[in-house]
Amino acid sequence: MAHVPIHYPQHRLVGNPAMISPWLTTVASRVAQARSDAGYSKAAFASALGLQRQTYQAYEAAVRPYTLSMLERISSLTNRPLAWLLALDADLAPDEALLLEAYRALGDPQLRALALHSIQLQRDYARLRAESSSGDCS
Repeated sequence: MAHVPIHYPQHRLVGNPAMISPWLTTVASRVAQARSDAGYSKAAFASALGLQRQTYQAYEAAVRPYTLSMLERISSLTNRPLAWLLALDADLAPDEALLLEAYRALGDPQLRALALHSIQLQRDYARLRAESSSGDCS
């Protein structure tokens, strides 16, 4: 399988690889957290990815940029969504990020459905209250 390099956001490393971007550092930190949460040592994770330990350490240290196929394998091994690894939810407030992480930790589909249902009920209740207080009960 060909490795497809990821096109980094505007604050990508430019010219000097010694300059590490904040986004790449965040991705590397999330990969390290996902690896650790999944119970892998660095050596075991490197082996699972088919890499030498030193090569993997360069990824986790944000010295070496990730490829899409590498992040897809990491996502598969750690059961973390690719979007989370890529820090696409980085704009969330801390309480929103905590709620999202708690939701994702719910392994049982019925518990996830129940959580979503309770949120939908709250949203519907708030909408109905707003409609009744404005006199618009259509």
